[in-house]
Amino acid sequence: MNHSFIAGVTPEHPCPYLSNQQAQELIAMLPEHSHDNTIPYQQLINLGFRRSGNDVYRPHCRNCQSCQSLRVDALQFLPTRSQKRILRKNSDLHYQWYDRITQEQYILYKKYLASRHNDGDMKDHNYDDYRDFIHSDWQPTRFLHAYLDHQLVAVAITDWLSEGLSAVYSFFDPTQEKRSLGTWLILKQLSYAKQLRKNWLYLGYQIDNCQKMKYKQHFRPHQRFIAEQWQAENNE
Repeated sequence: MNHSFIAGVTPEHPCPYLSNQQAQELIAMLPEHSHDNTIPYQQLINLGFRRSGNDVYRPHCRNCQSCQSLRVDALQFLPTRSQKRILRKNSDLHYQWYDRITQEQYILYKKYLASRHNDGDMKDHNYDDYRDFIHSDWQPTRFLHAYLDHQLVAVAITDWLSEGLSAVYSFFDPTQEKRSLGTWLILKQLSYAKQLRKNWLYLGYQIDNCQKMKYKQHFRPHQRFIAEQWQAENNE
């Protein structure tokens, strides 16, 4: 089913990913019936949008096209040698899917922010900020918990869509950094998408010129949203 929607553009602001760049976002104005789960989010994500809480946006910068929405073909995906090593390294983890936000998640989230984002806007997030960032009134979301000896060490927040899964956000225990838990969480989401026979895992925005955002390109085969259409990358 096709839906129409109205969009607005934010004022310019400093880009959080590329220095000396100004950024803008195109914001989808959702209809008032958003609470009844009829939001066309699959249609919007197929147009390169993402969500943060109830806000749906995509980059709309006048002089830069560096942010490219990326989706991995979950049904065709095969892990690389390096990714297989990460799976083996974490074979001692127990994982389980949950359908709600928990205090346990929030404690780990704050620990992760203190280590990785202690100089950004997110560092002061309280529990309500966390909930508003993760929760959506209209989008079914699941939480992948990973445990080491009954201790929560990693979480992936994942939206359930008709054509795939969307990786909203992930975080992990910074003392377990050598496990490459960020990559491991993506591998587990890909595995589950394949199990559900869903075509895609949407990973958000790939930015080739930003070191911390380049990791997504290593999951192949994948497509990028360029010039208003999904285009297959050279996945050799």
